[in-house]
Amino acid sequence: MLLYKNVDICDLLSILEKGIISMDACGNNNWDDGKRSKNATNVVYLFKPISKENSFPKYGAALIEVDVQDAKQSQMSSRDVNRGNYEEYTVENVPVGCIKNIYVPEIFKDRINLND
Repeated sequence: MLLYKNVDICDLLSILEKGIISMDACGNNNWDDGKRSKNATNVVYLFKPISKENSFPKYGAALIEVDVQDAKQSQMSSRDVNRGNYEEYTVENVPVGCIKNIYVPEIFKDRINLND
């Protein structure tokens, strides 16, 4: 199943080394206090767009396309501002081999160097 995740560009190198792992596993919580919903932190959230929008850069400027088989659809809160824009799925993690594409806005291309 093709699903997507927006991530911060500064996390791309780590993602290409470790895959996409949960907030609990990586310890990377860059949410401002009070801005993150009460979603679980031991899973990875992915999405499938159902509206005209196909990326949600408020969650990170880089869009990662993954192909996973074990995703479980999660129930979005009726008060979620993105309800109706995408379906939400969770997985335990996304191995590097399941990452199919990474899309980065052209304005950031000079900030990307994955050859270090």
